[in-house]
Amino acid sequence: CWCGREDSNFHGISSHSDLNAARLPVPPRPHQLTANSIIVLLCNIKYSYQRQENYKTITFKIMITNYKHESETQVQVVDKIEWRTSPLPVLYPEAVDFMERRVNDISNGIAPETVWILEHDSIYTAGTSAKDEDLLDADTWPVYKTGRGGQYTYHGPGQRIIYVMLDLKKRGTDLRIFVRSLENWVIETLKPFGIAGECRSERIGIWVNTEQGEQKIASLGIRIRKWISYHGIAININPDLKHFNGIVPCGLSNYKMTSFENLGIITNKNELDNILKSNFSKHFSIQLDPQISNQE
Repeated sequence: CWCGREDSNFHGISSHSDLNAARLPVPPRPHQLTANSIIVLLCNIKYSYQRQENYKTITFKIMITNYKHESETQVQVVDKIEWRTSPLPVLYPEAVDFMERRVNDISNGIAPETVWILEHDSIYTAGTSAKDEDLLDADTWPVYKTGRGGQYTYHGPGQRIIYVMLDLKKRGTDLRIFVRSLENWVIETLKPFGIAGECRSERIGIWVNTEQGEQKIASLGIRIRKWISYHGIAININPDLKHFNGIVPCGLSNYKMTSFENLGIITNKNELDNILKSNFSKHFSIQLDPQISNQE
């Protein structure tokens, strides 16, 4: 998978910016909003920042939403990054809607940069470079066209999704360096588990050497809007790898997917989440780019 910026000729990018119009017609399941649920649904907090001379005042605004995951999502702010962790599977259209709103809010200075760790139910997603012939089974799982870079991939139970909404005006606007930082973040996170992840210049993602040859344990697919990143990373802990057989993952027919479980390593998502958080600051430092203003 690769990186897509809406207003650039960078490799693997589509100029299409209406992500909702690009989605295949698979409607989300409706959620029932009841009187009892309204109270717990008052948890979607939008941060509004009022900048003053030497300090920052945080104002909290409460908004009602009928998204099921919002009532369960754990939110923690560390070093001005909002870390969101959803213990329940999040519907893909809901995740995309949240990311698009959050990208706009970050760009407008009314929300913090955000990293969201979650899981999806089984789906296939098609990036901007996806080829129709790489969808081998269009009937088993919902299929969504999406605005991220890359081709087809599978998301489902046992896979950790990390959506990364960062302001690249603060962290450097070289997109290749940003993608490499994402890869290095995953590689360092895998080390404590005894997994020697590697990146390849010609193939985006994280690869491990096995007796069956090189196999992919983590995928990347990014989109950039207003110099804010979104979408992100998928790490295979213990998904059913047979579900990848319905597609040509990332257009690479000669390579197989692998997972922690397939490598004989047992872990849990909480342990992985904690290591991801502890390694984050090593790879994403603030470095203001004076040449970039608030352009889209």
